[in-house]
Amino acid sequence: MGTSLEWYDFFLFGATASIVFAPLFFGGEDPALAVLRIVQGMAVGGEWGGATLLAVENAPEHKRGFSSAVVQLGSPTGTILSSMIVAAVVALSGERFLEGAWRIPYLISIVLVAVGVWIRLKIDETDVCKQAEAARSATPHEKQSAPVADTLRAAPGRLIVGIGTYLFGNAGFFVLTTFMISYVTKQLDLPSTVILTAIAWGAVAQIVVMFIAGKVADKTSPSIVVAVGYAIAALVAFPIFWLVDTRDTALITVAMILGLGFASIPYAPVGTVLTQLFPVKVRYSAIARTPEGAPVVDAGGRYLMPGLIESHGHPGMYACLAMKADCRPSVTPRASDVVKAIREAAQEAEAEEWVSGWRSTGSGTAP
Repeated sequence: MGTSLEWYDFFLFGATASIVFAPLFFGGEDPALAVLRIVQGMAVGGEWGGATLLAVENAPEHKRGFSSAVVQLGSPTGTILSSMIVAAVVALSGERFLEGAWRIPYLISIVLVAVGVWIRLKIDETDVCKQAEAARSATPHEKQSAPVADTLRAAPGRLIVGIGTYLFGNAGFFVLTTFMISYVTKQLDLPSTVILTAIAWGAVAQIVVMFIAGKVADKTSPSIVVAVGYAIAALVAFPIFWLVDTRDTALITVAMILGLGFASIPYAPVGTVLTQLFPVKVRYSAIARTPEGAPVVDAGGRYLMPGLIESHGHPGMYACLAMKADCRPSVTPRASDVVKAIREAAQEAEAEEWVSGWRSTGSGTAP
């Protein structure tokens, strides 16, 4: 419930930023939008990390993949709520939407946030957290440092792996939502209700796929499901844009169902992978940093994408860059360089602490 409310606000900001905030307040170039989004992203990371730990640490070991997927349901649920509420307000208010009706979804969120805070105050800590607190209390004279600093000092390789693991959950999702809203309304000149409704149906597909992916992760391995999901997402990247470019409402809806549905395969069990990746002492802070670090890595590509779309004449360049490949004709993408960099960074972590689902050779080698 709390995660759904957090993602409602997060996606609501993304949806209204392109059709309300930029033209009304910031002229499309003011850095204030970016600052506001950074603050909101930090809040989402903290909320999502806590929710993930509560679900995964309280679940039996053979059901942790599914428990992670349940937490991730907050994203499509929040997407459905925000998409449909904004679409309804747009349809009912017409030209008055930009005059002030856009505030209605935000006023609704005040009530939703109050409910979320009340729920969080009623939840107890996990047994793992209580044991860690008891161990710390038993050594009161031991110097305690900030968990974030501990993570950067003791496990920087794991943090890099964690950010890379979460990266598509950030980049891919906002290509299919925030960017697509702007592209469909401004470039294709279609009503915003077309893409908002399509995204809502895509979110429904997310819910179905997440349940399935979570179950499969428990039967196989969460890390395997994440890797396979990334491969599938890469394959459907260009077809999604081809469908959207038809300007046909039904095909745009199919594109969002395919895009958001397949993107949910790696997203469903990612919380379990990240929970296993970090030791208890720094787990919460480290997990919270991954959804915050992923946008930083993705930011460079986002600034390059509009220019590449214009110079190459097709928005498929955006999808290509979202997969972190350089699409310029003079450059050959080298995924092996990315894999090599991640492996080298991960070698800094202690070999004996790599968890099941990641290959350990006794020398700290990453998968």
